[in-house]
Amino acid sequence: MQHNIMLLFLSDVKVTKDGKKLSEPADYPGLGFTMTTNESAVRYLVQKNAKNNDVIKLDKIFAFATNKIRNMYVGQKFSGDETRAAGAVDEQGNPLTHLDYFKYRLQSENILEDIESSMTEDDAEKGINGTVCPFNEDSTDVKKTMMTIVWMANRIQAYIQSLPQKEQSEVFLHADLTGGFRHASMMMLAVMRLMQYQGVKIGHVL
Repeated sequence: MQHNIMLLFLSDVKVTKDGKKLSEPADYPGLGFTMTTNESAVRYLVQKNAKNNDVIKLDKIFAFATNKIRNMYVGQKFSGDETRAAGAVDEQGNPLTHLDYFKYRLQSENILEDIESSMTEDDAEKGINGTVCPFNEDSTDVKKTMMTIVWMANRIQAYIQSLPQKEQSEVFLHADLTGGFRHASMMMLAVMRLMQYQGVKIGHVL
């Protein structure tokens, strides 16, 4: 049985200069309207379109996410800022962080059926590492950046080892290199290479 996972570096949600409104959506032919950088790549994989004849069912999304992405609401410019972007809310009107808005889009647009199980965060109480790997964008420590790569590789490896043994060799890793910082692609390529050494197959690289 084939298992498909995706690796990406989450970008922030783009807003107007005053932070009060979301930027205009991008309309990609065959993919529909997208509101976040990484959303288009996920859409490409799971939707049949002119360039992609195979519809891929994603089991897990592994994402590097900065402190801003995980902790700040869409529209906030700094911690404590009360600005919120209109539209970046859930059904109850609660403001969403950049990470939660990305997940909300995938769920509400029926891009993924169950985003909460496909993309999980750490649970310290249960000692469970999720698929979202924190990345400190303020750190200049190269060793910590290297360790973040290892932490992500360990998260992916833990997922693979949770599968039945006969299915562990049928894991395909797809990657979205469009998001994050300039050096994000180098971090992701390092993770992909480490996974290849573990027998993981590389699928689409977008």
